[in-house]
Amino acid sequence: MKFTRENLVQIWGVLNGLTAEKTTAKGAYGIAKNKRIVDSEVKSIEEAQKNQKLPDGIEEFESKRIELCKKMADKDEEGNPMVANNSFVLVQNKQKFDKKLEKLRKDYDEPISLREKQDKEFQDFLKEEVEIDFHTINVNDLPDNVTAQQIGILDEIIVD
Repeated sequence: MKFTRENLVQIWGVLNGLTAEKTTAKGAYGIAKNKRIVDSEVKSIEEAQKNQKLPDGIEEFESKRIELCKKMADKDEEGNPMVANNSFVLVQNKQKFDKKLEKLRKDYDEPISLREKQDKEFQDFLKEEVEIDFHTINVNDLPDNVTAQQIGILDEIIVD
């Protein structure tokens, strides 16, 4: 069967999570076997991501961008930058921040463009299809606590 590399990463994650769950011997065998089947492809995806060399200047840009965020972010009672949902809160100084960020982005236009190109190429790589022959698993051999989301991800390798 053909799967995108992105799907394989999701499948590997679910299989990895299910390896510690109690199930039938057939279920455990199917989970372990499928994890082994997809391991090498997931490792090659991880290697491809690790081997991406960041463009010169991108780390400097990110450092300056984060410092700008900290400086311009709304502050709590103790004077620390406020954070919500893993982002700095920028309400009071949003317009000033946007102008300064725009200037900073212009100063680092080339490395940002190169990094965006790298990201797009990697996303395209993840969307490429590869042929994988999974071992099918009977739905009755999956752990009792398997979620609908996990079943949705494993749908192509589950039989009833």
